[in-house]
Amino acid sequence: MATFETEMKRAYSEALAPYGFKKLKGRYPYFVRMVGEEILQVITYYNEWAMNPRRTFCMVCGMATVYRGEIDLESSPRDNTSWRQPYREIYMDSHPFCSREDVPKYSFEYEMPDEPSAQKFPREVIPYPLPSMQEAIEHTLDLTKQEIIPVFDTVTDLKTCAKYFHKYDSLCMHMDERSPFDWVLNYREQLFNLKVYNNADEFSATRLEIYGEETMPSEGLQKQTALFERLLNDPDIHAKALAELERRRQRNTETLRGYGLL
Repeated sequence: MATFETEMKRAYSEALAPYGFKKLKGRYPYFVRMVGEEILQVITYYNEWAMNPRRTFCMVCGMATVYRGEIDLESSPRDNTSWRQPYREIYMDSHPFCSREDVPKYSFEYEMPDEPSAQKFPREVIPYPLPSMQEAIEHTLDLTKQEIIPVFDTVTDLKTCAKYFHKYDSLCMHMDERSPFDWVLNYREQLFNLKVYNNADEFSATRLEIYGEETMPSEGLQKQTALFERLLNDPDIHAKALAELERRRQRNTETLRGYGLL
């Protein structure tokens, strides 16, 4: 009998190929789509927990640009989560008026009574029916097509990518106020703002558009806007930031070429 991992990779490879996603070679299930040569979109999963007769998997997805500190698809999805978020969080952001109780489970589970690993543990009593392997795969594929891919499809260039980050992964764009021009500390997409906004007013307007005045305290917005304005207008800091962006672009582009994505 085929294992879940084998069937999952096969099903996702077939289902996501028409959307432009490619299964990377290697031991980990990374399904990747490039938007141009600068934006990387990833869907993956990992085994969260297993006990006879149940297995529970977590679906995660995320986006990165060649301007982040480093793109790494060599480590496992479980250990490589700093730039991806659970399906559940994407759903909550896309459906702001739903309650958490209404959100489909981000983890999914299925029954594995015929797998060899099922014989290793005493049988657990499950107070509800478990889906079959095929039912679990079809369910998570449906959620991926209905919720994740439409969000990913809104990203067509760097500007729409910035809006995605602000809405779904805002911390990756937030400059660390303790040491804002330390490129190691601001290793994610903070410098990417320079590739998107020509002035501080545009930067501030976008953040207000995404967050709204009620959820974005004026003091916090003013601090981030001031930091961006300095990043943009201070000649020394601006030159160093551009040099760092180019260094990252070259390094990450080589990494993506190594994965066969460019």
